[in-house]
Amino acid sequence: MNTEVMIKNGAAQYSAVPDEKGIIPVKAAKGSGLLTMQMEVPILDINGYWHPDCRWPSAKLNFNINFKSAFNRFWPMISFFAMSGHNRCTVGITDLIDDCDVRAELDQTSRSYVLTFTVAVPENEDISFELCIDTSDVVWTEAVSGLVAKLAEIYPMPQIPDAAWDPVYCTWYATHAAVTQAWIDEAAPKAAELGMKTLIVDDGWSFPEMRRVKAGMAVNNWYKDIGDWELCKEKFPDFSAHLARIHHLGMKYMLWLTPFLIGIDSKFAAKYAESITDIIAAGFRLPKFNNAEAAEEMISKIVNVMKEYGIDGLKVDFIDKVCPSLTEPCGRKIYNFMNEMIGRLREVKPDILIEFREVYCHRAIAYLGTQYRAADVPLDWMDNLRRLSKIHMELGSGFPAHSDPVFWHKDELNENISRHMMAAIAGVPMVSIDFEEQRPEALAIVRHWLKFYRQHLDTFRSGKWQGRYFGENLCYLKVSSEEECIVFLIDDARFFEVAETADIILNLSPSPLQLDNAEYFDCFGEVIEEAASPGGALVRKKSL
Repeated sequence: MNTEVMIKNGAAQYSAVPDEKGIIPVKAAKGSGLLTMQMEVPILDINGYWHPDCRWPSAKLNFNINFKSAFNRFWPMISFFAMSGHNRCTVGITDLIDDCDVRAELDQTSRSYVLTFTVAVPENEDISFELCIDTSDVVWTEAVSGLVAKLAEIYPMPQIPDAAWDPVYCTWYATHAAVTQAWIDEAAPKAAELGMKTLIVDDGWSFPEMRRVKAGMAVNNWYKDIGDWELCKEKFPDFSAHLARIHHLGMKYMLWLTPFLIGIDSKFAAKYAESITDIIAAGFRLPKFNNAEAAEEMISKIVNVMKEYGIDGLKVDFIDKVCPSLTEPCGRKIYNFMNEMIGRLREVKPDILIEFREVYCHRAIAYLGTQYRAADVPLDWMDNLRRLSKIHMELGSGFPAHSDPVFWHKDELNENISRHMMAAIAGVPMVSIDFEEQRPEALAIVRHWLKFYRQHLDTFRSGKWQGRYFGENLCYLKVSSEEECIVFLIDDARFFEVAETADIILNLSPSPLQLDNAEYFDCFGEVIEEAASPGGALVRKKSL
């Protein structure tokens, strides 16, 4: 494959080829405008692609593939693969901070994709990075993992508190923004008794209105009240005593907030009207990052939440709502803001828990957080598993990838409740159920899988995660350590691929599984006498 790359920056234009490791060093002087790197990717045995803006791989060769990245949204790379799932060309750059446009245009004449990376060079800072090209014949997810390993040499690994690996109870799906101190005081002991050790109080703690998400509801002004980050006294009349009760249960306490969504009815919006954008969806505006005083006040407000309320961490959401742009780049500004904010929060509490969201999941920002949550997939266990697989691939081993909170219809089948929990323990399990509507059998299933998670936590923490796809579908996700290999199996047709090496198979497929010299367990963790495992249960080799 001809991997000549045309590089253009201002008046300068030249060609370069990668070294034996597939690397091309790239530099650009401050204020030099746009930096463009372009190459052809011949469509030879290519049947699909993946990039960080894909919820799952694409099995279609689209005419135009395009997404933008910056420090707060995705990261600049793309992987093309064959029907076999093997890599044909994976390309990325190691600058994950600056705004970048990634574009692949199908050229029918040359039978190739014209692949272009365009970076907005900062006005006040020289940049240097590497363009990485991998054409090795490995499974495409391994090629992506190789690029992540390269990024790990540049961007530091964060200090992860042990608490970031503890199961979580989140208020969101169970009560949405109708959350109150009294409601939490009822739910938290039940969550703690099941084995959950962290509480996340989601949106709704900073305003009095009791809001639930319902079909057909008007969401135009959902976020109109946020941005001042002051505890609502009507909902939380005695927070210090309430917090003490949660801590007495042995649970950490986290609050949701977002530094960039400025509610139109907030005091902050009124004070800094010239420093925020026009109204957009859901009743919020975004910062323009042109006012140092406004940035300082927002950081101070967020730091004060930690100081005044004495909580253990923050769920930092929606920083991706500021979109990357080549004409009005935001990456460096958000990089500076987030470094300052997290640095000052850690001065208040060095072991603070910081939850980030999947959309800004990459090595350059990961050192500021302690855990990454799969994006919203309400009632969808399969997409939860797909998103956890994506996070594991993008960050590498050793990062706590938290599931989106699992919940289900009160009359859901036991095997499907089990599937929700099995998918959740492919990361750090997070639950958001209304305990008042749960059957005893449902709670028994939750208890069983949280116990299983604790029993195998060493493997989940230190093992190597690998997702296996066919086209757009995740067939299975496995984690392997020196001690054991655990497989989360969706496609029973791939059972033969994992049966020999897996010590434990979690059967999320609709079919029973049978294996020589094995024992079988149902969704409650009870032994099944017959030599089969129905969907939602587990197969374990007797050699263990």
